[in-house]
Amino acid sequence: MQLFSGFKFQSFLIVLLGVSFASILFFVLSTNNKDTIERSLIQSARTYSQTFTGIRNFYLQTVVERVNGSDVLVTHDFRDHEQAIPIPATMMLELSAYLNSETEDITFALVSDYPFPWREDRYLADFDIRALENLRSSGAEEYFEMFEENGLTYLHYASPVHMKKGCVDCHNSHPDSPKQDWKVGDIRAVQVFEIPVDDAVRHLDFETSAVAATITLVGVTTIFALLFLNQRAARAQVLLRREAYFDVLTGAMRRQRFQELYDVPDRPHDHYLVLIDIDDFKSFNTNYGHAVGDLVLATAVSNILQAMPEAEVICRFGGEEFLLLVPVDKVGGDAEQYFARAVAYVAKQEIRLNERITNCTISAGYILLRQADDLIKASEKADTALRYAKRTGKNRAIEADQDLLTRLGYLEENYKLADVVSAIERQEFALFYQPIVDLETGQAIGYEALVRWCQDGRSPIPPASYLPQYISALRDPALTEPIRRMVRRSLPPLQPGDDSRKCLSFNYDPYDLLSGFEDNALTPVLLELVADGYDIAIEVTETPYLQDASPEDVRRQFARIAGLGFALHLDDFGKDGSGIERLASHSFSVVKADRTLIAELETSERKRQMMALLVELTGSVGARLVVEGVESENERAILLGLGVKYAQGYLFGRPKPLSEL
Repeated sequence: MQLFSGFKFQSFLIVLLGVSFASILFFVLSTNNKDTIERSLIQSARTYSQTFTGIRNFYLQTVVERVNGSDVLVTHDFRDHEQAIPIPATMMLELSAYLNSETEDITFALVSDYPFPWREDRYLADFDIRALENLRSSGAEEYFEMFEENGLTYLHYASPVHMKKGCVDCHNSHPDSPKQDWKVGDIRAVQVFEIPVDDAVRHLDFETSAVAATITLVGVTTIFALLFLNQRAARAQVLLRREAYFDVLTGAMRRQRFQELYDVPDRPHDHYLVLIDIDDFKSFNTNYGHAVGDLVLATAVSNILQAMPEAEVICRFGGEEFLLLVPVDKVGGDAEQYFARAVAYVAKQEIRLNERITNCTISAGYILLRQADDLIKASEKADTALRYAKRTGKNRAIEADQDLLTRLGYLEENYKLADVVSAIERQEFALFYQPIVDLETGQAIGYEALVRWCQDGRSPIPPASYLPQYISALRDPALTEPIRRMVRRSLPPLQPGDDSRKCLSFNYDPYDLLSGFEDNALTPVLLELVADGYDIAIEVTETPYLQDASPEDVRRQFARIAGLGFALHLDDFGKDGSGIERLASHSFSVVKADRTLIAELETSERKRQMMALLVELTGSVGARLVVEGVESENERAILLGLGVKYAQGYLFGRPKPLSEL
């Protein structure tokens, strides 16, 4: 920092010296004429007031505001702290006390009718009260009176101290503030000067000049001392701000700073929001070490920026995920081609690892972000498209249009991911269980676990409003412990030698089954239950993730899950015509027929024939058939007659805590 650089500092120095010279000049030219003396005293008081106001404003704007955010504390009790400076009001009180001790003639005070508790011993004189009332009612910038005391004549002069925006924010939010409805421009206090007229006549040419010089000297000395302290804090603050705002490795903006700037309702123009993930990044760390992984990460970001030079900002959204905002008017008409070219460009760039040359690819999900759109919700939609891009071959960019979001089961909801994470940590989520029963005996042979969000004893929140965020939250292994407590709390203890234990089935998002199953916060908890002797099943639902995935990848992952000790159940069989190929390709212990297959079962012969064929089909592949959505005794009787042995539905019980079943 150049100490004398900056327009504010130079301007203040010139004003300060000019005001000091003007005050000296005024008193040297004054005469003994009473009117002239009074005018001179008032002008001198104005000069003092302007000088003190200038010192206070300079101190607030150039010192206090510059140390905010550093390790320098700004407080009224600054003497009790090592690295602290006074708030502006305290600085002026300290300055007035010093000046009042240095001169016997002219005194200065800063008074208010709304003092903080630590200044309640300061009382208002009659003049102070009149000055405050007059200045507030008249809107004038000065108020003065002449009075006599002990044979001497004095000038009392008051000027207002107006509230600025920063002052209003502080006073209205401070817990000890005696008044919390201040507005900008309100008069918070007054500066009061007391000047003896008789002494002014005798010592006009000397003592007034000394006071002005003292004010200037003390003010400049104080400011230089504080600037020296601020200079040290400023250097550290620049470094801290750089590290706080930008990722050191890649140079990308950090997520918190990005949200401060762009998660606002008044963005200047429309953007494409692009969420990018580096494909198979973990393999670089695993095969070559983290130093190489860091090199790949930094190089990939550089390549991404070269591929999309129109990007307004790039943010490290987490791990190897990056979010870019690209102005719509710079992309042109065909966004699909623009992002496809960017992905292809990154894939072609060589990365040199010592003597080895490699490449890395990226997957991207993008969405049109209009000025008034919610940034977080848009990023969640782009994340849905990104995961679909990775699941369906990687090295591609997919738009999060409404058709894709609908097919992937994305729901508009009122809850954010942070809300759900906090609720998980507070143990507001619980597992309810719906029984799967033997149709002949009515006895439960298993239970499907369903997550429910119950806030403070109220009715459960509709699952559609939080399930997407709950699924996303489970992808954070840091939540394993609260998930463990939730699951354990829902289960009765397993008794040794208990042969009547029931199968408990849990639902996973299909994406998590194929990518990151072991990293899911629920998985280690279920593995513990398997080790304890529980029969645990994983329910597989047909979605675009499974339909578009490589059959070999699906087969390999299902075998891996089964190898961990889990049974596999094929859920929603027959819904939208899905499931036949999956049933033919993999081994499932249970096939759960979707409720749509038994709609109109009582009146449709075709539906009854299809159900009979389904009984034969599942039996031929060694799977038990469970029919979902059974709600009437007639449906139960018909299913028994068709050879169905097991069912699930409201007829046998709604989801409840296991202890109530």
